Amino acid sequence: MREVEILVRLFENKEKVMRTLKRFELKEIITILDIYFYNPKSKKLLPDKRGVLKECFRLRKKVMIWPRKGHRSFLTYKKDLFEKSGKWLCSEEHEIEASDFQTAKEIVHHLGLTELIEIKNKRYVFNTPKYEIVFEDVEKLGLFLEVEYKHLKKRSIDSIKKDIWIFIESLNLRIGKELNEGKPALLLKKVGFGGKKNG
Repeated sequence: MREVEILVRLFENKEKVMRTLKRFELKEIITILDIYFYNPKSKKLLPDKRGVLKECFRLRKKVMIWPRKGHRSFLTYKKDLFEKSGKWLCSEEHEIEASDFQTAKEIVHHLGLTELIEIKNKRYVFNTPKYEIVFEDVEKLGLFLEVEYKHLKKRSIDSIKKDIWIFIESLNLRIGKELNEGKPALLLKKVGFGGKKNG
């Protein structure tokens, strides 16, 4: 499945962001544990020389807090597509549900994959007819806003991203520029492999 979205840092407090987003339909509140893996015999699932993680394989544990309790687990392969300039365009994502998180983790380890980085966050997911809005509080990284366009049809990625930017700017929140990398790469740059700080 192709995803076209924009991810930005938020420079507001949590209360103001929630006040701003309450005009939209709150779909769910969840916590997420993501474990990203790599193959020690390959560079495919590792950041490149610029620190960009172009392909990743993760195991996700999603714990629902509201409107209902429960948990689900997923295995996902994700590939990011970039322009020649290096600007991120979109992602191709393939995902299946795993019935048991711990068993899935053991299977991945038996396949010879090693844990690259672990990310924990709390998400507030909102809906509009055109967008899914995700407000994230990410451990060790801070607050983020991710807006995904829900109906791609046959429009160009540039056209869709322009619409997303107009929507984000209409929220009147203090934000950073569009991030050209995901949270795994951001956290790796901050803490290094295995959660150990660089140099």
